Amino acid sequence: MKKLLRCSHLHVQIFTSLSLMSGAPQYRPLDQTQNEEANGDNEFKKARVLYDYDAKDVTELSLMGDEVILVEEMPNKKDEDYFLGKRGQQVGKVPKAFVEIIS
Repeated sequence: MKKLLRCSHLHVQIFTSLSLMSGAPQYRPLDQTQNEEANGDNEFKKARVLYDYDAKDVTELSLMGDEVILVEEMPNKKDEDYFLGKRGQQVGKVPKAFVEIIS
């Protein structure tokens, strides 16, 4: 169990460092941020990412396996295979097959 926690901690440190070097918004796991639902995101549900996913274009979010993000149904029904995903300030389409709702 200690190895798993250490690995998770190193994972967060690596992504935080990489985001700072690239100028991208800082990576923060959802459980380490303030409760975003209290900030008006009450339509969103927590979802665990099952597999890594590389965004196909700027309308999608890239995903890392085992991270937790917020998702909600897409506003327009023609994208029924996608959720609208949110990670920090990043928002984009997320394939439903790559996440499982956890709350």
